Amino acid sequence: MRLGAQQATGDIVLLLHADTWVQPDAGRAITGCFAPAGVVGGGCSKVFREPSWLMRGSRFKCAIRFHLFHRFMGDQAMFARREVLEEIGGIPDVPLMEEFELCRLLRRRGRLALAPTVVSTSSRRFKEHGVLRTYARMWRVMVQYYCGTNANELKRIYEKQR
Repeated sequence: MRLGAQQATGDIVLLLHADTWVQPDAGRAITGCFAPAGVVGGGCSKVFREPSWLMRGSRFKCAIRFHLFHRFMGDQAMFARREVLEEIGGIPDVPLMEEFELCRLLRRRGRLALAPTVVSTSSRRFKEHGVLRTYARMWRVMVQYYCGTNANELKRIYEKQR
């Protein structure tokens, strides 16, 4: 994400994972988020393509995460004003949880917005490693992140459980 943001040329930088798809109206929905004063970035709600029943409700979870914690996951098509990204030093150079660090830094400069569009992302990882196991791994890393665990240790935990 860091390298892609550095090479992007527009006033708004969209951070899009290769396995995440946007709707045709996503550009309009995202740029519209910047109309209110003070918005510096944001993300979109997400659904999984071909989800198991355990993965349903992802869009609701995205909304809860945003409204309670003002955070987005990397596969939610995050976006930010270029000038603000440059002011904060770009995408944080950490081995894992860079999207949470990015949200933290952006919130220091202004508000985040939830775009009125939905992206769809691959369910491949869940199918390969098991839905419950994948969610458990992600929750463990997230909890340890909030407890202050070093990013290199988080990466080790994340990769060890794969």
